[in-house]
Amino acid sequence: MVDHAPYLLSLILALSILFQVASAIEALLLVRLTGLRYSWVFMSLALLLMTVRRIVPLCSILGGAGCAVDMLNETIGLVLSFFMLLGVRGIRAVFVERIAAEDKVKSLLSEKQLILREVHHRIRNNMGVLSSLLSIQARKVQEPSALAALEEAQGRIHNMGLLYDKLYRSADFSELSVKDYLGTLVDDVIGNFPNCANVQVHKDIQDFMLDAKRLQSLGIMINELLTNIMKYAFQGRDGGEVSVQVLKDGNHVSVMLKDNGTGLPESITFTNSTGFGLQLIHGLAQQLNGAINIERLNGTKFTVEFDL
Repeated sequence: MVDHAPYLLSLILALSILFQVASAIEALLLVRLTGLRYSWVFMSLALLLMTVRRIVPLCSILGGAGCAVDMLNETIGLVLSFFMLLGVRGIRAVFVERIAAEDKVKSLLSEKQLILREVHHRIRNNMGVLSSLLSIQARKVQEPSALAALEEAQGRIHNMGLLYDKLYRSADFSELSVKDYLGTLVDDVIGNFPNCANVQVHKDIQDFMLDAKRLQSLGIMINELLTNIMKYAFQGRDGGEVSVQVLKDGNHVSVMLKDNGTGLPESITFTNSTGFGLQLIHGLAQQLNGAINIERLNGTKFTVEFDL
């Protein structure tokens, strides 16, 4: 009577070897997907050693020498080898799916950034068109108050256009460097006045990032304050000094604009001013959930403080 046990045992060992080699290959493929080199290399080596453990008795059986191998243990080993292969392949499928999801998110993010860039580009162009229209209209106006109003509006639009120009050119379309944006803004605003050569400007602007919404409010405030300083602070004088300071301490931001001009009259405050500029500044400070203060000593000092 033919003993079929050696043939069955050989089949069990061969299948175990096949499953373990396949698992080792799958484990090595996971190195590229996960970046966890040593973990999966060690796993692969362990599986290959288990394969060698089964190759030796298989060769003995096939060579007719026989080998004392427990059929039950090897059957359990076969089942475990099969489950190991399924487990490794399942892990690989999870990482493949995760990488595909990450690629999709990156694609969507890239598309969003492209749309945002186009939006900022269009807004910047629209601001330029509005500024040009106001400039054309200003040439036809003879009344000084109307002309001043148009020029102020043009300055505000120019300021907002500068923000979107910076956003359009930046890598991140949601926030900007305060030093880069406000530094340029200060130079632009002061440079628009004929007496700018006689005004010394001192800038101490800390370099930190701020979101576009708050930067826009802050930019409009600085535009209004500097415009008022250049218009009224040095009347009847050859020149003067302007200091601009923006500092960040933790989550607290402090903005200071100071001049050594004639000073703002005591009767004028943010709440009782008839001018639109000071009312706008007060409203923007509230929009930032901050506070604004005026000091009248050897000129005028404006301080704006808010928390991020």
